[in-house]
Amino acid sequence: MVENKVLLGQRDIALSTTSKFATGCTLCFGGAKSIIFVTGLCKENCYYCPVNRELLYRDVIKVNEKFVNSIEEVPSEIARSNSKGASVTGGDPLAAPRKTIEVINLLKSVFGSGFHIHLYTTGRDLTMELLRSLDRAGLDEIRFHPLSRDYLRKIEITAKHSSIDFGVEIPSIPGTENWILEIASFLQRIGGKFLNLNELEVSPGNYYQLISRGFKVNPGTITVKGSLETAINSMKKAIELGIDIPIHFCPAVYKDKFQTRLRFIQTIKNNSEIYEETTMDGTLKTIIIEIHENHICKEKINKLIGYYVFQKFNKLYIHPSDYDLVKIGMKECIKNARLIETHPNLHRTVINETDVLENR
Repeated sequence: MVENKVLLGQRDIALSTTSKFATGCTLCFGGAKSIIFVTGLCKENCYYCPVNRELLYRDVIKVNEKFVNSIEEVPSEIARSNSKGASVTGGDPLAAPRKTIEVINLLKSVFGSGFHIHLYTTGRDLTMELLRSLDRAGLDEIRFHPLSRDYLRKIEITAKHSSIDFGVEIPSIPGTENWILEIASFLQRIGGKFLNLNELEVSPGNYYQLISRGFKVNPGTITVKGSLETAINSMKKAIELGIDIPIHFCPAVYKDKFQTRLRFIQTIKNNSEIYEETTMDGTLKTIIIEIHENHICKEKINKLIGYYVFQKFNKLYIHPSDYDLVKIGMKECIKNARLIETHPNLHRTVINETDVLENR
């Protein structure tokens, strides 16, 4: 627990001024939200933007770890993940308004009105007409990223003319405590639901921009020095000032250590094969073997297929716990054996590969 008892949580998991969280956050904590990168289009040029350059400013769609060719493919990938909601992000989703509304409409149609959807935007492209369209489509929550005071006007319009829950989500940039407190006070005044502060991350897309501005990286991490401290100081000050809007800090490590892992575990529940072993990290392990091309070996392996060995796409798969048993009768026939660890995405992205022919 943190030293100051007015803040709830732990530094490497989450910190908050209250036990109340935005609905979208609650679902994310349990790995129950899919991430829809609906477009890379954006009219801003934020120096700290972590989005990979293969995505930014390109009108592409990606659901979790998978690129999709059309909006119609989005629900199937979400269903694979057993998600109860989705975050719509980019780029700026409102830079591609028709596509974004089409995605929201489709998800509500397929998964029902209770399927929670939140959206990220600077608000730059938000108009009254677009706000009404988002409301009619059933968008549940907007997370604004205001770049200056001029952008606050769009948040005010949302407060006055929409039933959509709204708040602000911004990076905790070192030295911006006054701006964070100004936003917190503003949100409290107009009825905002939350202020989320994200730890400032270093990525291939923003590294040189951050370093050239004098930011330093915490050793052994992907986080910027001073980001955590800025968030903590801002949250403490907000409490001192009597600002009671929920303020939440999300560390960068939490996304990989908890959110992504839990989402992978949800995905695995309905999407693992009989020859795959589930790990506590939300990954899958299997052993792929190659056999010598002779009559005796083919006969032996054919007797095991469907029981201990499974054939798919001309490859032979074995559950890791069955490998020793298979090897007893097949030792002279096994030419190669590799232990493969993958993400549970559709194409099973390989993250580790080990030769186990002589090791198991």
